[in-house]
Parts: sequence; structure tokens; C-alpha cells
Amino acid sequence: MSAANRRRLLIISNPAARNGKGHRLNRLLDALREQGTTVDHQPTSGPGDARRIAAEAPLDAVDAVISAGGDGTLNEVVNGLVERDDTPPPVGLLPLGTANVVARECGLPLDDPAALARIIATAPATPVYVGSANGHAFLQMAGVGFDARVVENVNLGLKRRVGPLAYVVQSLAEAFRHRPTTYRVDVDGQTFEAASVVVANGRHYGGPYVCAREARLTKPTLFACLLAGNRRWDVIRYGWGLLSGRLPKFHDVKIVEGRQFTVESRQAEESHGPVQADGEILARLPLRVSLLDRTLPVLAAPA
Repeated sequence: MSAANRRRLLIISNPAARNGKGHRLNRLLDALREQGTTVDHQPTSGPGDARRIAAEAPLDAVDAVISAGGDGTLNEVVNGLVERDDTPPPVGLLPLGTANVVARECGLPLDDPAALARIIATAPATPVYVGSANGHAFLQMAGVGFDARVVENVNLGLKRRVGPLAYVVQSLAEAFRHRPTTYRVDVDGQTFEAASVVVANGRHYGGPYVCAREARLTKPTLFACLLAGNRRWDVIRYGWGLLSGRLPKFHDVKIVEGRQFTVESRQAEESHGPVQADGEILARLPLRVSLLDRTLPVLAAPA
């Protein structure tokens, strides 16, 4: 790469997401420098910091903004970029989180620093569509019901120590104290009922697993995964279906394509229940989901 074409990178890292992976971040930074990029590394100091840094990144000094962390850190960076008045620089990802769902969606190599660095240093930006959940931008998905309660209640200390296993532990706890809840879901004027709802912008969910097979970040549409079963056994069955790849084929799972979604609880005690987006609690019910009217350039693996 010539000096004239050298990509200037702003790396925004979340120290809390590293979970002993500091050596991996250092390897990735070294690999990026070996690709001829220039690196400005700015660790965050608290919630909202990644969003602010991305929103204030100077276009005359930055060719791409890179999120080093998990899906939550990336979500903050994305929110900072889409709120800019100018055309935002491309966003890239150094996956250091628990599930790294968006990295998988973008086809990024998780265990090959050199290959990942080549993509970030040389890949053209791909325009992707961005979802909005009650005004909060998200890339991958927004969820209501069982998965949102798991995200809201997961023990963060346990998550840092054991990674994805913390979600398994919390899922079992939520299944044990499961309480039936029904949501009214409106999709482009059609009304449905479901016990849990995931509005997907991409096909992956919770890591390598697939929720909506047809969803893609490059498609100008969203897909609602509507899970109708409301018993404790249904929660366990859906978990098995996700892990086995059979979930979309279940008779009581409906995948509905659309552009405008609203979700409301039928139960008063759940009327302001949690909404998770990209693995973080970002909103409360009632929920309104749509696509933003602008795309975001993302450094992804070539198709």
C-alpha cells in the first residue's frame, strides 16, 4: 500500500470487553500496522464514550473508525456515526467480545489476525442498512421477551469470567422462573401475537446461530421472528432449536418480512419491559422498529 493510499484508522477499544484478551488486541494492532495503516488508539473510559468518540472523529484525519470490543461497543460506535451531520467514515470491527455476532455476519475471520487486518486495511466499504429501535440505532437485531430478560439480568462479572456460558446460566435461570407473556406485534399493518419477538436485520443470533435465514445487512428490509409458545418447555425447546439450526422450521415460529414494526405487551406488568438491541438493553416497551433512511459504510469480507 502506497503512502498516498495508506488507511488512517481510529481504533476505539473497550477495556472491559477484553476479558484477558489484551494480547489479542495488541496482535491485531500490530497486524494492522504491518499492513501499512496508521493507528490512533483511543480506549474508552465508560458508557457512552465510544459513541462520543465516533461522533467527533475528524474526517480530515480518519479514513475509518474501528470498534475493538464486542457487539455492545460496536453499537455505541454505530450510534455515534449515524448521528453525524456529515457523511460518516466507514466502520470496521476488531471482534473481542462474547458472541461477536456482527463480525460473523460480516464474514470476518475471528482467529486470523493477519487476514482480518488485510480486510480492514484494504477492503472497500459495503453500504449496510441500520435499524432503529425507539430511536436507538442497531445493526443486527432487537429483541423483546425471553432474550431481553436474559440480557437484562445476566451477571456481568460471570460474563467476563466465562464468556458465553454466562448467557446459558442466565437462560436456565429465566426458564426456571418463566412467566407467560404475550405481545401484540404489528408488521406493516398486519397484526400477530407472540410470546417472544426478535426483529432481525442480519441472519445470525447469539453467535454462529441463525434466526432469520433470509435476513442480510445489505437488504433494505427487516424480518420479525415470532415465537408463539408460552410455556417453560417452549423456552427450552426454542433454545434447542436455535442451537440445532431447526428453529425457523418449528410449526409455532413465524418469520415475517417488513419495514415498520411495533411491539406492545398484552400484560400491564410488562408494558415497559426491556428491549435488547445488539446484545444490550437500549430501550423499553412499547417498541417501534424501522430502518434508518441512510446506509452506513462497513468494512466487511468480500462476498
